[in-house]
Amino acid sequence: MSLEGHKRKLQCVWWIFAIAPVVSAGIACLANPCLHGICLDDLNSTYSCYCIDGYTGVQCQTNWDECWSSPCQNGGTCIDGVASYNCSCPDGFIGDSCETNYNECESNPCLNNGTCIDMTNEYVCHCIPGFSGDHCELDVAVCNSTEEVRCYNGGECIEGPGYKFYCKCMAGWEGPKCEDQIDECQSNPCRNGGICIDSHADYMCACTYGFTGKSCEVQIEFCDEDSCSNNALCVVEDDVRVCYCVPDYHGERCELQYDECLLGPRCMNGGTCIDGVDNFTCSCPPKLTGTLCDCLILDDGSHDCEYVSPTITPIHNVSITTMGFTEPTVIGSITTIDYTKYSTTTTSISVIPDSLNFTTTIESTTENFTTTDISVITEVTTANTTKADIDSDMTTVKTDYTQLEIESTTVKMDLTTEGTRETLEIDNMKTEATTQCADSCIKSNASTIALPPVTVPTITTTEKLITSKDFPELPSSKSHEMTTSISTMIYETTKKDTITTKTSDASTTDMTTLKDMTTSKMFTDTPIDTTHSTDIVTLKLSTTETTEPIDVDTTQPTLQSECTNSFCNNHGTCITGLNGIRCHCAFNYGGRFCEQKMIITSAAFDGNSYISHRVKNSTTISIGFNAKTLITDGQIMHVNLADGAYMKLYMESGLLKFEFSCGYQTMLLSELKTYVNKGYLMKIETRLDLYLKEKHCNGTLRLNDTVAMSGGQIANISYLENNTMLSFGNTPNSNTTYSKPFVGCIRDLVVNGEKREIFDDAVDASEVTECSSLSCLSSPCVNGGTCSDHGETYTCACANGWMGDHCNQSVCDHNPCQSGGSCVRHPGSGFICLCPYGKHGIFCEYNVEITRPSLAPIATGKSSYVMYPLSSAAMNSDRFDLRLRFQTADMDQISLLAFVGQSGKHDSRSQHLALAFVKGYIMLTWNMGSGPRRIFTSRALGPRRGGHTVRVWRRGRTAGLLIDSRQNVTGNAPAHRSNMTLLPYIYIGGHPSEDFGDLPHDLPLHTGWRGCIWEVGGQAIGTGKAVGGRGVGQCGVAQCTAKSCNAPRGVCIHSPATYGCICNEGWFGATCASAQSPCDRSQTRCRGACVIALDGAHCDCPYGKTGLHCDQDLMPIDLLFSGVRSYLEFLPRSISSVSLSFEAEIKPTKERGIVIFVQTPHFYTALSLQGGLLEYRWTDHLSGLTSLVRSGVVLSMSQWHSVKCGRYGNRLYVWVDGALSTEPMLAHAYPHTASDASIIIGGARDLATLPFDVMSGPPESYSGCFRSLHVNNILLPFEEQNIEAGQNVGACEGAACSGTTVTSSGTRCRRSACRPHECGAGRCSRGRCVCPAGRVGLRCEQHINITIPHFDGEALLSLNRAALARSEQISAPARPSHLALNFTTADPNGLLFWINMGSDYLGLGLDSGYIKLTWSLHCNNSSKQKTEYFPLPPKLLSSLVQAGFMADSEWHSVVVTLDYNITLLVDGRSYIEEQCYSENGYEELDLYVGGVTDEEIVARKFFPQNFKGCIDKISTKQHTFLTNYAEVYSENVRSCQLFPTL
Repeated sequence: MSLEGHKRKLQCVWWIFAIAPVVSAGIACLANPCLHGICLDDLNSTYSCYCIDGYTGVQCQTNWDECWSSPCQNGGTCIDGVASYNCSCPDGFIGDSCETNYNECESNPCLNNGTCIDMTNEYVCHCIPGFSGDHCELDVAVCNSTEEVRCYNGGECIEGPGYKFYCKCMAGWEGPKCEDQIDECQSNPCRNGGICIDSHADYMCACTYGFTGKSCEVQIEFCDEDSCSNNALCVVEDDVRVCYCVPDYHGERCELQYDECLLGPRCMNGGTCIDGVDNFTCSCPPKLTGTLCDCLILDDGSHDCEYVSPTITPIHNVSITTMGFTEPTVIGSITTIDYTKYSTTTTSISVIPDSLNFTTTIESTTENFTTTDISVITEVTTANTTKADIDSDMTTVKTDYTQLEIESTTVKMDLTTEGTRETLEIDNMKTEATTQCADSCIKSNASTIALPPVTVPTITTTEKLITSKDFPELPSSKSHEMTTSISTMIYETTKKDTITTKTSDASTTDMTTLKDMTTSKMFTDTPIDTTHSTDIVTLKLSTTETTEPIDVDTTQPTLQSECTNSFCNNHGTCITGLNGIRCHCAFNYGGRFCEQKMIITSAAFDGNSYISHRVKNSTTISIGFNAKTLITDGQIMHVNLADGAYMKLYMESGLLKFEFSCGYQTMLLSELKTYVNKGYLMKIETRLDLYLKEKHCNGTLRLNDTVAMSGGQIANISYLENNTMLSFGNTPNSNTTYSKPFVGCIRDLVVNGEKREIFDDAVDASEVTECSSLSCLSSPCVNGGTCSDHGETYTCACANGWMGDHCNQSVCDHNPCQSGGSCVRHPGSGFICLCPYGKHGIFCEYNVEITRPSLAPIATGKSSYVMYPLSSAAMNSDRFDLRLRFQTADMDQISLLAFVGQSGKHDSRSQHLALAFVKGYIMLTWNMGSGPRRIFTSRALGPRRGGHTVRVWRRGRTAGLLIDSRQNVTGNAPAHRSNMTLLPYIYIGGHPSEDFGDLPHDLPLHTGWRGCIWEVGGQAIGTGKAVGGRGVGQCGVAQCTAKSCNAPRGVCIHSPATYGCICNEGWFGATCASAQSPCDRSQTRCRGACVIALDGAHCDCPYGKTGLHCDQDLMPIDLLFSGVRSYLEFLPRSISSVSLSFEAEIKPTKERGIVIFVQTPHFYTALSLQGGLLEYRWTDHLSGLTSLVRSGVVLSMSQWHSVKCGRYGNRLYVWVDGALSTEPMLAHAYPHTASDASIIIGGARDLATLPFDVMSGPPESYSGCFRSLHVNNILLPFEEQNIEAGQNVGACEGAACSGTTVTSSGTRCRRSACRPHECGAGRCSRGRCVCPAGRVGLRCEQHINITIPHFDGEALLSLNRAALARSEQISAPARPSHLALNFTTADPNGLLFWINMGSDYLGLGLDSGYIKLTWSLHCNNSSKQKTEYFPLPPKLLSSLVQAGFMADSEWHSVVVTLDYNITLLVDGRSYIEEQCYSENGYEELDLYVGGVTDEEIVARKFFPQNFKGCIDKISTKQHTFLTNYAEVYSENVRSCQLFPTL
């Protein structure tokens, strides 16, 4: 029991000890020790607190600071909370952590397209050019901000937004800056074959014979009877007869002849003046010569042109008084002229030994006269004369419409002999009786007495001459009195009468009517009725002579001088003008008296025509007609129904449009999609139905009896007018908005069911003709061409100088001028050649040695000029001296004497110096970059024998003029520096820019110099010899000769260096030698370009065509250039301005010509033959300087030569068959960029477009063979895909393919592409052989040694692959740790090397001339970092290294190391050092040098181009270099030659 009890006690104790901790734990948390958490009892009578978020500590008594990590960004202040924080953000930031920069730009505060840039708590507006202000709210004033001319040629500058501005151009100008002159001739305004001549803001028309008016729209009405004298042309203008005189005649009827010998002192030193047509010549005494007999011929044959005759001749004066009068006389029914006053003429005679001169003074008074139909006979009697030889002037009376004149006929008398000899001659109504003179003679000049105006409706004039054999003696000291009596008579114009008179000594002279001149109707259109009568007319002499009656059968007209109702037929209107009456006919009648009825059944409208019909108005208007046309746009019909109501039919884009309105709205029916301008007859019906009560209307259009379109609308018409007008064509006196005219034919008019004649039933019409063909209605032949109908087709007979189906092609479109002459369109002749300096002739075909240049403006906007080289001392200097001598006959010209400036268009800041001639004043303008200064001479110059000398000088900003060593003018220009930077040429007499548009200030208002300029010299002139120019001839030499234009077939137009021919009707060609136009479509079979020539025309064949008429196909490989406008132009390709090489083979047949020409925006360069030597030129656009190098050997003609030329760095070279020549360049600039260039071989399409200094002397096309052209070591095949254009190119040596395979057609061929196993040691890829190192050639057939590799942009090396001939693979390191090379290049872009390591890569190359390094590598920069679970991302870098410009043709070195760091050294200096450690090996690794294959896409992304240049010292291990390039894989690598080697 006790044992059992003990056991129970032990069990109780055990349970107590087991339960005690539990009770104790529950008791620990009873006190809630955890302030901000949950209490948890531990087994050891303790507790733990599980804190809520935000608190920590044993009892959760501490608030956790959530700001400990500074969560607030951008300067925000953190405010701790419970398990949270708040950020107090600075201005400009928002977000829980102030991480967001508030975008102040959301409100778009920037105006005028300004860009808002968000800043911290602010924004900045980046304004586009032209705006400023905080919000870009300020618009910059452009028009008046500087002195620069914004709008040219007087245009008004109008402000636009920002820097934009708009130009409101003056009349005649257009373009954004009013820089383009409007060609008013572009619309072909001249009609009826007229030739349009463009002028400023206007045009003029050179009308064909028979037409006049502004646009040659008025047909000239010639006089029915020619009332003009001396072969003048009589026409009727504005109801007035007008005479157009031939040269040397003037007066209202051209009855007066100019005598240039009377206009002032002419011949000097006793020379005799001989009158000519608009000129005079001097007959010089012995020992004298010159135009004015002003030069004395010295004993040594030279001339003294300052000679003045020292002989003074004594003078004795005698005066002669001549009195003329007429007494009133009535003969039958004829009233004679009644003069109650008489005229007195006093002639002063200066008697000189061996000669005698007359000075005549005329004093005339005449009044109180009546009118009559008169015929005048003049009688002369003389008193006693001396025993001397006397030349006395007999005086005749000549009747004019407005005046009567007394002219002279000369009678020469020898009174010292018993008998006299008479000679009677008539020349153009002038009579002369002569006798021989003994000893001395007295000469009397003709006296002209002007009588009052006489109104003579009809007059018949016959001149008679009465001569007397014997004259009484006249004492030498007494006066001579001559009395003339005038009587009148009427002659029948077909009768020849004889008058017999007796003189005082009973001797008898028979006088015959020598010439009857009849003016049956002088300036009148009045019909004449004639009656016949016979009257006796008495000739009454003032001496005691017996007068015998003469019976004359006369014809006397009866005149109608006023309009009557019956004068004009068929309702014509009689109009009385100043010179008579005429008829203005109704539209459907013609003829002088409106007696001819015009019959037109099918009316032709030519664009200016209209026909109007009166239509009775009703609620239904129906109009139908047949029409045909070829035009696309034009108004056909228009009819007004009421105010605001109308019906209109027109064409638009070849479709009919029917528009009508019923007073409320307008409806346009245009659903018809059938083209009606095919020339077929179409039946058109239009109908408008008005329902006035319903206020509705409906319009319908029917085409070819089918309802085409219809529609209805609301009508708002209260009443209809009784009659309305229906108009076809141009609506007269209409303000309709559609103004394009209708051209076509209309017939078969039906109005409201009533048939009408389209023309005969009209009430008005204008310029309507019978329709024969549509083709010629629209005047398709422009530029004076004549249209000829051939059924429904037409042909154009072009005026001289034009060709093509529509005569729209000028002969200048295919320049016929030789030696680089410019072809300019010229009215009349069609063209004229502006010859280069040293050439002349109609085609510039002849050479000329110019010692004294003659210049003149040649065509509108084009001047002639001479170019002299500017000395190096004047190009960039503070000193300038220029001297020249000039002479001109045009003292009123405003022209340019000299100009030197900068390239491009000049503005207010462009440096220049200009010498101008302004109406006799000499003006000097110069600008040193800060604004122009201008000075004038104080007085105008006058004409001067020997010309004037001018010296222009400048010293710093001071410049001056010295004229003839006397007039000295100076001035100062604003300047910041004393030097001027100028182009190396000075222009004399003009400038090449059209209208002087490139010149500054007011110089575009000037013209080219007209006159001679010589003795050009001074410090500014380099060699003193002209180097270029155009349109310059030899002073005093005329280009026109009697045979120049095959006169009388054509008229010659003279210019200093050339001439043009205006051919008479029916003659064509350059010299009017052909009766047919040589380039007329009906005369030539040429399928190419027809080019006019002296012997007719030539056919220029485009590239790919050959044969006499360009009708044979040809695609040559080896080219043959004809040398006559032959050339071949390639498509543009990119070329660097630092490195350029050409290589070709040529076989010339002529020792002069352009072989290659290349032009870019920065420079142009050319290879040419000059006297058998090759000459390579390079001209920089910026400086204008030309560098050149010539070959040291002369090329043999008709033999193949290998030639190379180009530029490398700052040197030029030319290489011929192993002979090398190099020269340093005069000017070059860095850096250079590649740009597209045009490459032309053999010449140019137009040699005039080439720069003047493209070769020495005038440019000339290359003649001979050409093949194997390489540009920058790249072959350019002569295939169509590479060719832009070409002309006159054949196959060399007579074979179409020059020995290569010809296709089955035998007309096309090309070098065949390579095939497998045809490339020898290389391989065939894309049709070309890829050669390994050491092999070159088309089939890799040539061996070369490579010491330094050359890469041409298609070459490469692969260092880890074996050569093509080896099969094993070269082991490559896991990753190269060292890579170095040296390089030289002139190309700014290219890959130097590329390492492809699978997922990694590294590349080095050039980008815009600077070193560029790029890589993507997996770098493990921490050795403790485990990468098996977390792969490293690649490290990327692409950076331009600022080590300087590398594409400068100099050698540079680069070293790249890849160890623990990646470093880059350029020319020994370190530029990049980046940490990158990697232990990775690569299963595949490719290392390329100089380029990559097309499969390397990533490399192409960073470096699009392979390297062009030379690479040396290639190393993948330090102190070890690659020397045997045949051991590694390579493509097209050649041996480096900076210049071709000997």
